[in-house]
Amino acid sequence: MEYPSKNDFFIKFKALFSEKERFMDYVLVETSKNFKTATRVSPDKLLGMKLTDIVLEIDEPILALKEFHYHMLPKTRRKFDHYIKEENRQYAVSMFSDEKDYLLMVYTDISNIKNAINHNDEEEEELLKQTV
Repeated sequence: MEYPSKNDFFIKFKALFSEKERFMDYVLVETSKNFKTATRVSPDKLLGMKLTDIVLEIDEPILALKEFHYHMLPKTRRKFDHYIKEENRQYAVSMFSDEKDYLLMVYTDISNIKNAINHNDEEEEELLKQTV
């Protein structure tokens, strides 16, 4: 089942290596079409920037690259839950290499799912209190 979400987006990085084939950094090479809508950051501002520069210069809570950059290694696969307090929004973030030397980060807004689960948990707690 496919559904559109204005808050789902992806970013894609290309790995930079030294002459001795040692990983040095990433460069942001692509964003999804709805990146600006989801993050309120212009992709033109970030495209072509190194990850280390983005981490130092752009404090964007939705991207949370300061939190994730230590895990961003070539040929890696990781998943994170990421909560943005300012937006009251929850994301599932999947990070994986889709090609040699590229890293893709997919941000999926799971706020509605988390809210429904939390609501159900509260209802169950209330029912338990009533039976005691």
